[in-house]
Amino acid sequence: MNKNNKLIIESKSDVVKYLNEFGYNPCDDSTGFLCLHSLSSMLKDYQRRFRLHITGILDDATKQQMSQSRCGNKDPPLGLSKNTVASLVQKWSRSILTWSLRSYSSRIGEAQSHRILQQAFNAWAQHISLDIIQVCSWCSPDIIVEFGSTDHGDRYPFDGPGRTLAHAFSPEDGRIHFDMDESWTTSYDDNDINFYVVAVHEIGHALGLDHAYEKSSIMYPSYQLFRERDILPYYDRIRIQQLYGSASKVTTRSTTKKTTTPRTTTKNITTPRITTKKATVKKKVTTKATPKSTTKTTKKVTTRPKVTTRSTMNLPSKIKLPCEVFIDAAFDFPDKSFHVLDTGMLRRYLPNKKKWDRWILPFEQIYRGLPNRITAGAYDFSRNEVLIFTITRVYRYKVNLRTYQAEYRRNDSLPDHLQGVIVGAISYRDGIHVIKANTLQSFDIENFKRKSKERKLRDEFPSFSGSVKAAFTSGYLHHFFTNDRLVHVWDEQFNRWKTFAKPMESNWFACTKKL
Repeated sequence: MNKNNKLIIESKSDVVKYLNEFGYNPCDDSTGFLCLHSLSSMLKDYQRRFRLHITGILDDATKQQMSQSRCGNKDPPLGLSKNTVASLVQKWSRSILTWSLRSYSSRIGEAQSHRILQQAFNAWAQHISLDIIQVCSWCSPDIIVEFGSTDHGDRYPFDGPGRTLAHAFSPEDGRIHFDMDESWTTSYDDNDINFYVVAVHEIGHALGLDHAYEKSSIMYPSYQLFRERDILPYYDRIRIQQLYGSASKVTTRSTTKKTTTPRTTTKNITTPRITTKKATVKKKVTTKATPKSTTKTTKKVTTRPKVTTRSTMNLPSKIKLPCEVFIDAAFDFPDKSFHVLDTGMLRRYLPNKKKWDRWILPFEQIYRGLPNRITAGAYDFSRNEVLIFTITRVYRYKVNLRTYQAEYRRNDSLPDHLQGVIVGAISYRDGIHVIKANTLQSFDIENFKRKSKERKLRDEFPSFSGSVKAAFTSGYLHHFFTNDRLVHVWDEQFNRWKTFAKPMESNWFACTKKL
């Protein structure tokens, strides 16, 4: 029965709308009433899939089945040939995925939503050769989980309380949407909609599975309550293992480790499809930041199946704390955080909380296409762009002020006089200035090929001395780090030094305490 105790399917027009929406009309998007398929044949098709009495008429049993709350993805047809099914298979092309939560239901709350989703991802991941890692909400993950109401930005609007609960897109799209207007709950009763049960179902779609007509399956189109310990029946485990292979229960200890760089793949926007083809199993990768391959010893250790959803990143041992190094690039970000980019990794400092964010990840996850070797960065408030400099080029990223995503725009070659000499960048006097060891000059992104006047740092900032190794701006404070490991902080508002020639490990705003 529909969770809102109302019979949704009552008239013939209701039936036609339902059958069109969920994939029973071969004319699909036609606005015609019957198109090339009769209503009777579509009803028979529906009754056959849901194992109802096949009559071709809208009887009470069919009305009751159609009125149940369900997933918004279309139902795959029965009787397809193996070749047809194989041609429609979609799966992720890599063995490590990331996910993040962008919005949540007030009925569940943020912390509970994170916990439940992590459990839901792990319900699948523990059975397959695939790592699924939670990353921050401001990251650019493979899978994005969001809540929305009615028309929420895709071509599949929600319908308010009842019927359509959620939908998900097949690989490698990565979107999972839940209807904000549903009565979500964490309880296992018949009063409301259990968030965990629906989340496991939708993640199945995001991984490549279509609906199944076995009532024991979590991928059954209509909502049904499962106990948590029974969430993934044998039938579903077999189907997902046909795509990604099974998780090994035998692990091997290693004595040597080798770090590699994970490959990134461009996502294609797709709609849900049938996904039952057996796929080749890829070699397991165990971390997002530093995937490892290991040299095996002869000693094997039997363990429980791997648990693969994680909420923090494992870092390379060579990564040092920001206070200990000359930072490659750092700048304020519009979400009121402070981005620090160094040795290929991104850290955020949260000024309002006066602490470092726990998330640390490869900065290519946020700034797509950016090489590891960078020399400076700045946020241009006038253009709402992040500029990041390498030895020979400047990369531009437009910031979406709604989602705070850094959207790649372009990169350009620097003029000869700036190649290999930029050590920092500051947002100074309503413009971007690039810093060399002893000088600064303005940098107009729209006209940077023309050489601007170069000025001595000691003339611009009285009493300054030393050779600059790194420089950045936060607010109105311009930070200069010299090769003798001293920090100088110029306050533009008061036109004076706030900090002068102090040890850099503990004398700027993010490094006054131990990290």
